[in-house]
Amino acid sequence: MKTLFVEALEVLGPGLSGWDEAAATLRGEKRYAPCEFEAGEPEMLAPNERRRATAAIRLALRVTEQLAKRSSLDLAALPSVFASSAGDLHVTDRVCVALGRPGVPVSPFHFHNIVHNASAGYWSIGAHACGGSTSLSAGETTFVAGLLEAGCLVLTERAPVLFVCYEQPAPAPIGAHLPIVAPFAAAMTIHRERAGPDCFAMHIEHVARRDVTAMADDALERLRSGNAAARALPLLARLACRSDERVFLATAPEGARTSVAIHVEPA
Repeated sequence: MKTLFVEALEVLGPGLSGWDEAAATLRGEKRYAPCEFEAGEPEMLAPNERRRATAAIRLALRVTEQLAKRSSLDLAALPSVFASSAGDLHVTDRVCVALGRPGVPVSPFHFHNIVHNASAGYWSIGAHACGGSTSLSAGETTFVAGLLEAGCLVLTERAPVLFVCYEQPAPAPIGAHLPIVAPFAAAMTIHRERAGPDCFAMHIEHVARRDVTAMADDALERLRSGNAAARALPLLARLACRSDERVFLATAPEGARTSVAIHVEPA
């Protein structure tokens, strides 16, 4: 079992405009009411980069900006992990369509944004971030893969790590095969030791395969099951409620012999 500490959290999604609102919803203090949602423009970007930033990039940067206001740390100085199951599928769709046309129709702008670490790159530009960065994908289990990667960095580098997991719905041609029900992003700072009066300890271990923890609210469960980044919701609910009940997360879409169990407690 490994123990990590969460110093600050942020969330963005339909009906979840930030951690304060999300925490109240996850505690059951207010009814979850999904609504039309756009992340908005990242304040950190200069006008040129802002024009080039796609919806997926804006989502990742906005949740990170909000985390920066909540955290006591300078996030730009931290190593970071950015996780997304499929990256920017709108750009992927546009480039694939363009490749089927004669001539050289691929836009340099789209080519620039198609790489999986585009969001991390915009973060480094906009925030002048100097820490090393990892961008990863693990399909439906992207959140837990990103969390474990961030935890490994915390333990090996002996330094706090910024972890951002985000997912933006795909355009119709791809969405028919890879449905993502709504945008969602979660971000947190993870430490090796206690940090601040409001931090949480996460005791993480691999256990024999268990059923994944689902959300009791039907609408939140649809979000959780329909967005790889929103697989974070059961863990976020435990953090919001300060509940010590364990969360079980899948390590593979199917056929895995183990699950990841996380026991949360206020530190």
